[in-house]
Amino acid sequence: MISASEAHEKILASVRSLSSEKVSLIDALYRYLASSLLAPIDLPVFDHSAMDGYALCHHDTEVASVGHPVSLKIVGTLAAGDPLRTTPLQPGQAIRIMTGAPIPPGADAVIPFEECVMGSSLDMRQVSQESLKPVSCQDLTQMLVVTQPLKPGRHVRKVGEDIVEGELVLSRGTRITSRGIALLSSLGLEHVWVGAKPKTRVIVTGDELVKPGVPLKEGQIYNSNGPSIVAALEEIGITPDEILWVRDNEKQLEDCFKASPGVDVILCMGGVSAGDYDFVPKILAKMGAEILFHKIAIKPGKPLLFARFDQQLIFGLPGNPVSAWVTFDRFVRPALLKMMGAGECMRPRRLARATEVCVGSLGKEDYLRATLQYCDGEYLARPAGPQGSARLKTLADANGVILIPETKDRIGIGESVEVELWEELP
Repeated sequence: MISASEAHEKILASVRSLSSEKVSLIDALYRYLASSLLAPIDLPVFDHSAMDGYALCHHDTEVASVGHPVSLKIVGTLAAGDPLRTTPLQPGQAIRIMTGAPIPPGADAVIPFEECVMGSSLDMRQVSQESLKPVSCQDLTQMLVVTQPLKPGRHVRKVGEDIVEGELVLSRGTRITSRGIALLSSLGLEHVWVGAKPKTRVIVTGDELVKPGVPLKEGQIYNSNGPSIVAALEEIGITPDEILWVRDNEKQLEDCFKASPGVDVILCMGGVSAGDYDFVPKILAKMGAEILFHKIAIKPGKPLLFARFDQQLIFGLPGNPVSAWVTFDRFVRPALLKMMGAGECMRPRRLARATEVCVGSLGKEDYLRATLQYCDGEYLARPAGPQGSARLKTLADANGVILIPETKDRIGIGESVEVELWEELP
């Protein structure tokens, strides 16, 4: 057996990055950028208002107070989408402005509607603190009453304050999320170059397996490996090109491997241990595939097999359902992400404090399905339940894994332990 670290090295060294392809922005969701992107324009493109209110020059409000309000003549209205006003505001003027509308020349601040009062210039002598009330009015003959000094730039989004033209926007290998699409769309990008998805074939083996929904007969179990691994592929944006279900028949299984031209990755579940019907190693050797390793010093998932046939990568996952999912997540998933051009292929790791005893096994790297929490500035970890390789309830309840190195057989309460996150923690 080889160690887990050696297995990772052999797998990732065998992975080739696939070609890139140009896709529409909406089709780029959860894909990986094939090249870094530079901003083609400034963002924002022009100075604009961040609020509904009035644009004005802050100098006109320097002496404003409740006791000594300043009145400004309203000279028009600007809405989002209007062209930039060419006539500058004169001293003593303001303009009604909506969120997103361009700031006119001569203005450098915006006062929101809710901070404004209205009144004609003839009434200014009667204005008092008690009589000032917010008013919404579109009568452009009225005056704007300002009772506080404004700072320059208040509620103004300046050109280029988010991104400057030519600035690095997203780096190569970045996973494109809906948040990233918001950014790229705002820069006017319609298409991006992303890494291609690997063509994948999934093979599930076992005479005992039955499709969910079909009544079980004696000795049968429902097929969980197929749905779980297909779902795990979908979680990283890969839809298998083929999903095959094969009985424990050497000839049928051999035909499935041989009939895979153009496939980048084959995932076969079951048939890799040491039983009478574990045909995968024999078939691969007969085909002339190079078996880079078979069996790793880990628990669960010891029987994992990895082979290469021309440019094709072949993973033989254990038949036990927990072992199949865990080995996929720890060894296959990083390889697939690297093929698609991901900048980061491994799940995030953290140091945590064990809140229960965690039992491992000397000589093997143990992966304990775990319940992880972040509390008072530290990560806390405990086993999610019984750790048998068929304990699917524990797998479903877990949100990460506790990593016990091969040099330890237990982690005591309060000890530090390395964990791997399967999902973000609050």
